[in-house]
This record gives sequence, C-alpha cells and structure tokens, in this order.
Amino acid sequence: MFEEQIETIGRNKSEYFENTVSVQNLMQQWLEYKKLFVKKSTFCCYQRIVTKILMPYLKDIRMNDINDELLNELLFQLIHSYHSKTVTDIIVIVNQILQFAYERGYIRNQLKLHCKITKKKPLPEVLSHEEQQKLTNFLISDSDSSKLGVLICLYTGIRLGEICGLQWKDINIQSGIIKIKRTIQRISNSKGKTEILIDTPKTASSAREIPIPEILIPYLEKHMSATDAYVTTGTEKYTQPRTYQLRLKAYLRCCELPDYHFHTLRHTFATRAIELGFDPKSLSEILGHFDVKTTLALYVHPSMELKQKEMNKFSFL
Repeated sequence: MFEEQIETIGRNKSEYFENTVSVQNLMQQWLEYKKLFVKKSTFCCYQRIVTKILMPYLKDIRMNDINDELLNELLFQLIHSYHSKTVTDIIVIVNQILQFAYERGYIRNQLKLHCKITKKKPLPEVLSHEEQQKLTNFLISDSDSSKLGVLICLYTGIRLGEICGLQWKDINIQSGIIKIKRTIQRISNSKGKTEILIDTPKTASSAREIPIPEILIPYLEKHMSATDAYVTTGTEKYTQPRTYQLRLKAYLRCCELPDYHFHTLRHTFATRAIELGFDPKSLSEILGHFDVKTTLALYVHPSMELKQKEMNKFSFL
C-alpha cells in the first residue's frame, strides 16, 4: 500500500512539473546545477548561450510543449543564424538540458537534438620560414619582457592566456622546464559585462611541463626577474590577453608581416615541430592536448616545401 502511494506521488509530481514548469525555469535550474561542477569560465560560456540564445527563442515554451518538431525548428534557426562551431556548442548544451529534464521527471520521453556539423574548417595560418626568421630577428634585437613572451610562444607553442599568466616562478632554467599552471582570460559575467579571470588551465592536459629549447635560455637568463613577476611585464602586474594580441600586431607591422592572430604562433610551432621530426605523442603533450588525434588534425599542416621534400624521396624502381 505504501509503495503504491509513493508511486502515485511520483507520478503526480511528474505530471505537475510537466504541466507547470517553463523551459526558461528549467534552464535556470540546469545552470545552477552546472555551476557546482564546472570552472567559472565554462559556466560563463554556458550562461551566455542559455540567456542570449536559448531563452529568447524558448521564452514562451513550457515543458509539455517540447517535442521533436520544435527541436528541429530550433536547429533550423541555429544553423541559419550562427557559425558551425557555435551551433555545435549549442547542440551539446541543449542535449544536456534535455537529459537533465528527463532524469528529474520534467519530461516523459528522452529527447535529443540530432545534428552533426561537418563543415570543413579552413587551414590555420602558419608563418613561413622566412616570416618566422624575420619575426625572430625582431624579437631578439633590442629585446624586452614583452618581446620575450612572444618569442617563448613562437618556440614552445603555449597559448595567449597561458603566456599572459606565466610568472618567473614557473620557469626553472636549471632543470630546463616551463610549468603551465595558470591562464588569464576575459569572460562575460552575469551582468553582461566582461572581467578578467586568472584561473588554472581548463583541462588536466593543459596543466603541463614544457622542456625549454636551448635557443631560449640566453634570453630567459637576460630578463629573469622576481619570482612573482609576470614574464611579459617583468613586474607583478599582468598583461591582458587583448592588450598582448594588439602588441603582437604592432610587432608584425614593424616587420612588415601580415596581420596574423596570436594563435598563428602556436600553429607555426606545431608545424615546425612536425617538419623537424617530432614524435607526435611528445608534441601533443607539449601543446597540452588530450590525445594525438587533436594535434594532428587541428594544428599540424605540412607546408608545400615539406610535401615537396617528401615527394623527392621517390626514385625510379
């Protein structure tokens, strides 16, 4: 008898939720739940997509209105309104919200947004050998802390946020190791404004140790500062990523080079590493990737010069 009462209460609760809870209310519950388990930067990304994209579209929808037809209509709107990467991110979030709703009895059936975005990404830009040499010569002549940071990125492949967060206590010249322990990024907060966030790297693989190439050691020794000082400033004040991106563009103009993005330095390092015969697994760990496939698929793009060199290995049989 008691078990039947509990079952009836559960069924009534499910029917209550299904008929009264709005999609907006459910998404807010999901955000509060995710806030307990993800990093602040990840949560801000979730919050932006939910509040700026999903809530306006689903503002008058209740849970008992959710069905495959509505989800397909949502998908159609997304594909025609946003870049493929953004659509992929939104689909992941929508499916997590639907799973959250199902597990808590807010919907009776498991629903899922089905779509595989297959749009081919353009190959990332990579400095040519001549461009890299030109930029390197500029950075090591009359060098300072800011130029040193760019030089480190060019020859280690670390990210923009990672170089902005790098402090001298993270570099051990004697052991030849750079430790990536923090990153600096600008995120959107709940008030619709942006703020600087200093945090640990996003993933376990991003928190890593990178061997220092010998060519960098003289320049590191020249500019070494107090342990709590940031490498790009030589003081305890950090450089904001946006500011450092603009500084790189100024350096490129001085070298009469194209207006490359900061991530081009990382692409260039990975490409040069493969050209030099790096072990892919070692390179993957240096870049802070979860697996080798990511390294080979996203960052390594052999130049035409390397392809020609490989083709010239053929001889008449």
